[in-house]
This record gives sequence, C-alpha cells and structure tokens, in this order.
Amino acid sequence: MRSITETITIDARPDDVHAFVASAERLPSWAIGFAKAIRRDGDDWLVTLGSGTELPIRLDVDGETRTVDFVLMPAPGAEAVVPSRVVPNGEGAEYLFTMFQTPDLSDALFEQQAAELRPELTVLKAHVESSCPL
Repeated sequence: MRSITETITIDARPDDVHAFVASAERLPSWAIGFAKAIRRDGDDWLVTLGSGTELPIRLDVDGETRTVDFVLMPAPGAEAVVPSRVVPNGEGAEYLFTMFQTPDLSDALFEQQAAELRPELTVLKAHVESSCPL
C-alpha cells in the first residue's frame, strides 16, 4: 500500500499542538481541503466533504503518546486509519501525518489528497502558533 508522511515544525508546546489536533470541532479550521464542516453523530463525527457528502469518522486520541488517529468509515464495517502524532522538537513540536492509499482510492485522487496535505499543515501551524492561550 502506498503512503505519504508529511511533517511540519510548530512553534508551540507539544501538548498544545496535540490538544488542537485532537479537537474534532477544529478539523474544518485547518483540514480545509478535507473537512468543510463537522458535526457530532453519537460517539462519532460526520465530516462534510467538498463534494457535500458526509463521511463518518472517529478520532482515537491518546494524550500520553500524543497521537490522534483519524478513523475514516467510508462504508459499514470498513475503516481506513489516518495516523498522526505530535513529538517534541526543541522548544516546539513536530506534527507527523500519514496517509495511505487504500485499494479503492485511485492514483489521481490519492495524489490530489497528498497535494492538499502540505497547505493544510501550514494552516494548522498558523492556527496553533497564533492561538491565544486564554
């Protein structure tokens, strides 16, 4: 399975970066190519994609290891895990985000999603670095 991992250095405490990424409500503010809106659906979430369709997702969050796994649920019983992690980097943090090309995802769509990832991480960096701690 093909994959891509992007990282970005963020001038903020690792715990602050993790808390921002782990907040599902904030997803549309930084994953601008992926999530146009998000709303709670029981224990999970429904993300409104650019196409207007809704995709069920779950966030598996671990504060101790600073991981956030975005579990996409495109069909009943099907899950695709998009793992991410925050690690210390000097006085700041490094955010790592990995995407996998699932068998049902065309090369063109995977490459489009991969191209959208770098700008999304740049938006994430801007949000976290400019967030007011109050």
